[in-house]
Amino acid sequence: MSHKDWYVIGFILTDIAACVLWVLAYIVYRNNRKDYLNKVLPLAMIFMGLWFVSGFIEKILPHPNNTFTLYTFRWAYAAGIGTATFFLLFALGLYFDGAPSRWATWTMITIGTCCAGLCFSPYVVRSATYRSGALYSRTGSLFPLGIVMILVPSIAGLVLITSKWSRSTGIDRARTSVILYGLVVFIPVFAVSIFVLPAVLGNDLSTSYAFLSGLVPVGFTSYSVIRLRLLDTRIILRKTSVLIIGTVLLSMPIVLLFLLFKAINLSIQAQYVVLLLVFMTIIYFAQDVWKSINRLTSRLFFTELYDEFELLEELSSSLAARSDPRSGLLSALAQVICPLGLESIGILVPPGVINENCWCFECVQTKEGAIESKVDDKGLFMPWLSEVHLTVVTEELLRWPKTTDETALGANMESTGVAGCVPISLSKERIGYILVGEKVARKALSATDIEFLAKAAEHIGLYVDNYALSTKLGFQLEELQKVYGDLHKAFDFKSEIIQVASHEFRTPITVINGFAQTLVANWDGFSDEDKIDYVTSITGASKRLMSLTDKFLNISNLEEGDVNFVKVPTRLSSLVQELCGKLRQEDLERLIIEGNPELHIVSDPKHLQVMLENLVENAFRFSPSDKPVVLRIWSDSSTNYIQVQDFGRGIPLEEREKIFEPFVRLESLSHHSQGMGLGLHIVRLLSARLGIEVEIDCGMHGGTTVTLSFEFE
Repeated sequence: MSHKDWYVIGFILTDIAACVLWVLAYIVYRNNRKDYLNKVLPLAMIFMGLWFVSGFIEKILPHPNNTFTLYTFRWAYAAGIGTATFFLLFALGLYFDGAPSRWATWTMITIGTCCAGLCFSPYVVRSATYRSGALYSRTGSLFPLGIVMILVPSIAGLVLITSKWSRSTGIDRARTSVILYGLVVFIPVFAVSIFVLPAVLGNDLSTSYAFLSGLVPVGFTSYSVIRLRLLDTRIILRKTSVLIIGTVLLSMPIVLLFLLFKAINLSIQAQYVVLLLVFMTIIYFAQDVWKSINRLTSRLFFTELYDEFELLEELSSSLAARSDPRSGLLSALAQVICPLGLESIGILVPPGVINENCWCFECVQTKEGAIESKVDDKGLFMPWLSEVHLTVVTEELLRWPKTTDETALGANMESTGVAGCVPISLSKERIGYILVGEKVARKALSATDIEFLAKAAEHIGLYVDNYALSTKLGFQLEELQKVYGDLHKAFDFKSEIIQVASHEFRTPITVINGFAQTLVANWDGFSDEDKIDYVTSITGASKRLMSLTDKFLNISNLEEGDVNFVKVPTRLSSLVQELCGKLRQEDLERLIIEGNPELHIVSDPKHLQVMLENLVENAFRFSPSDKPVVLRIWSDSSTNYIQVQDFGRGIPLEEREKIFEPFVRLESLSHHSQGMGLGLHIVRLLSARLGIEVEIDCGMHGGTTVTLSFEFE
């Protein structure tokens, strides 16, 4: 074979490699368009493909002129700089497990773009000729800069990927290893071909070897994608086929219409009318056509592939439709076992999550295709599960273990027939595990399967946690009923609490829901002032919900001792000012402040503010709207006092101690206006921790006075 024949073969190989790279770039980008790595890696692949194209193109021409040869040289260096720049950005993202800073990213892109642009000037390559089977070039003054912009990012990226490889485990380590092997072979051959051999041989023909060496990383990357589940290309190819077929079918009527217009003599006005009618018809039927194409492609391409999002919706629906975990979890497992092609799948909930027992849920697919389900609420927890912190696949642990612990874990999983284990976590707390059995016909778990199971674990985790929480709340309610058994009838107390809570939470929720629905339904019909009023009402109701929630949390934290108190010198006027800022305008007009607000006391200002807010809120609630509320501040020789007085109906003597208990109110439920009966209970808890004495007094003609006493410190 002649040199020309070898050049043609090299041209074909490098062009095929370029096309493979561009296809891989498209697949990687389509897999996750929002991820940083899925953006920069395709760009590196695109530029490397452009570098491939420039490899043999001038050598297969019968008589390549000097200008064409020069610009293929310049194009190769520019594409090489672009490849090295985006390869370094990809390596940085891989090393940091996320995107580097925007400033660093755009700085490197700007520098790479400028240097690539300089490659088209005489400052990098002055001239290039191809004569008598030899390739010669003359470099410019900035040629070393181009060399640096190719070698330094490539070597830096190689170092970062090597560091990532040393920290990786399982199949991540295998994928990184494969890509790393390709780069280790490619970069030295590239450097020798570009920078060493031309100087030794006296011409630049040896640079062709650099383009052929590029086939090595392309092959290794393709192997990583296909064999090591770097991406599941099936769903991307199916969706791509839907796009292509749908575009062809929907555009076919327009094409036929134009052919018809050419065949017959029709006025331009009539053509516009017919074209508009056909276009409207296409739009009307487009959705149905698209659905039909989806169904068709699912039967033609990758029939075993499932729609991840549709399957997640079915799983969520199964969980939401059932409150009992036995039926809910088994139904969810039955939904996924066949689409994933599994022989078995189970969920194990460790002791202490639902109750003190270990719960095991399992679905098994028989040879006849039937699904058998079973539950064991006194199962055995396997100790090796405590070592599973991330999704693990038995095959990966056995084939690519990094440590002896991984080897032991893989052996334990294999001995129990588990092909994969997905931890179920919620707020960093482990509440269960999905145990995946072997696939039918011993197929490997795909990237789509692993990603779906991880998302399914999130849905199952919420379901298990909600059930466990409701179970714990049920136990707490029983304990609460026992505590109050000697004081109240348990059933009446529970019913009243539920009704009051429903009343308290329903009111702001009704406001939010009502105004929100009104705004959505009639947004354009309202003026800006009306919209502001509605949004203000929604904000007020939201604040009410937050206030109720804060009270529950405050009581819980205080009773459990999870609150820190810091006593510092505090000026009461600042607390009074903050209190006034939170009052409604009509309440602020009723508030009378007497005494000396400038007094300084030693206490915890944050929790003292909570006490004042609760006392003043109670005073306004139980005072007639035409009566004031008085806030007095004074001191004597040894004590500071804060007093809140209202002019309501007062508190009977026998009820004065009970009002400090939680959920106790003076009015009956039928006359209940607002409040959970928690405000004074919070005051009592805080006063005990702050060393404040609380005294309640009722006048002869009604009204209530609450006095806080602070001893000098």
